Amino acid sequence: MKIKLNFFVFFLTGIISGSVFSETTEPSLCKTNETALFNCTTSREKIISLCESQIIQNKYIEYRHGNLKKIDFSYKIQKNSENKISQGTFSGGNISTDMLWFNNGNYTYILFSPNTGPDGVAVTKNNMPISSQKCVMKSLGDLSKTNELFEKKSDEDAREMIKNTSE
Repeated sequence: MKIKLNFFVFFLTGIISGSVFSETTEPSLCKTNETALFNCTTSREKIISLCESQIIQNKYIEYRHGNLKKIDFSYKIQKNSENKISQGTFSGGNISTDMLWFNNGNYTYILFSPNTGPDGVAVTKNNMPISSQKCVMKSLGDLSKTNELFEKKSDEDAREMIKNTSE
């Protein structure tokens, strides 16, 4: 319970803090035939990219985490795949956070972009927080934009998803 509470406090601190972002272009793990829907570099010098193919016949979105030399983890979603990316907004008080999340086995990966503070990614295993990485530069992308490969969830679904990671 304590680790979940600490994670939630860390998560909200990242949302509330008014970090200063640089407008410098950051490295991306997206390929030349892909568009970056989300891209940032973390304080651990890892790159997080959410890439969309530009080829209509082979439409996919792929999450990648790593560096320019090695991708540590990737997760691909194709149009008729069972894999899904959920999209929602967590709102509370003056804080509004657009989110995308997906499950890979017992792990849930959450990309978050608050209206204030740094963007980032959080990872849970069996609804227990195991990692949260903030972007050190302003991320590229808008997690609120709709996409045919995103499964739109209600604000309540997003709130419940965050709540489950903080109990």
